[in-house]
Amino acid sequence: MNLPWQQNITPYCVWVSEIMLQQTQVKTVIPYFLKFMSMFPTLDSLAQAHLDEVLYYWSGLGYYTRARNLHKTAQQLCETYSGVFPQDVNILATLPGIGLSTAGAILSIAFDTPAVVLDGNVKRVLIRYQALSGYPEQAPLKKKLWLIAHNLLPKSRGRDYSQAMMDLGAMICTRHNPNCEICPIQLNCQAKQKKAQSEYPMVKPKKALPTKNIALFIIHNHQGEVLLKKVVDSGIWNQLWIFPDDSQPYDLIKMMEKCQLKTMIIEDKWPVFKHTFTHFHLNIEPVVAITQDDFLEKNKNITWDSNQWRWAPLNESVHLGMPLPMKKIWKQLITAQIYSQNTKTGEVI
Repeated sequence: MNLPWQQNITPYCVWVSEIMLQQTQVKTVIPYFLKFMSMFPTLDSLAQAHLDEVLYYWSGLGYYTRARNLHKTAQQLCETYSGVFPQDVNILATLPGIGLSTAGAILSIAFDTPAVVLDGNVKRVLIRYQALSGYPEQAPLKKKLWLIAHNLLPKSRGRDYSQAMMDLGAMICTRHNPNCEICPIQLNCQAKQKKAQSEYPMVKPKKALPTKNIALFIIHNHQGEVLLKKVVDSGIWNQLWIFPDDSQPYDLIKMMEKCQLKTMIIEDKWPVFKHTFTHFHLNIEPVVAITQDDFLEKNKNITWDSNQWRWAPLNESVHLGMPLPMKKIWKQLITAQIYSQNTKTGEVI
């Protein structure tokens, strides 16, 4: 494979790509990786960046804990290790978001040191090769896979071996319709000998996902700015900017109090749309409203904090990390605004 992170290999480049590739397909990662690296070309530039900026360039890639951990680890590497990646797999694995498999990828690919990589693609290759029963996420099978991987590890050419194993899983020993006829290890693959490639790895039956419902308030002021709040709990959108939210059915008075607004008039309700996470579905109802207030009023219960609440101009230059549903709404708002402005001047777009 001729991928951007395989050119001019550095520990920083390998690390960023490996974190992005966790639970995300290669074709999805490529444009994000290129944009992210153009903004943060060095470890030091990432460490010094504001988290909002880091999350902005991650927005839409999902699993935002990865971005927060990237930022933390960059800072730790600069502060504790003088900007140098430790070449001890056990030390490297303790840094936020890395773990043993990612540490192995960094050491083997960036430093050409033999080290175990056990990502999803490599697990699939090993499970089929030995026709191992069980689900990949089960502890007994995980333990067995680590042992097998260690036993197969060559004493040299760590980069070539790790890259070959990952490419084998990504390009040939794929989840569906593996191309066994060109596989270099097909003769000894037990799953192929049994003609049971599709049965390995075992797929854990999916549970029905629960559904949650929220309303998102898209609140404009008379200057055309939109109110945003930063999520500060430990949930999936932690440290991201969203429109003020409420459970369904929403409470208008409660929302005004939460946003410290004296006036708010609902202008429109957009169709409910669904966003699916790993563990649940989320039905989102966008509610468009307008207020005459220019700022959030202080009171004894809630303090206006520009790090947690802000009026943002409605344009593409706002560099704030937003989850994908917010980005979709934000783009729709910009499109609607451009259309409105042009129709007022008689232009057709």
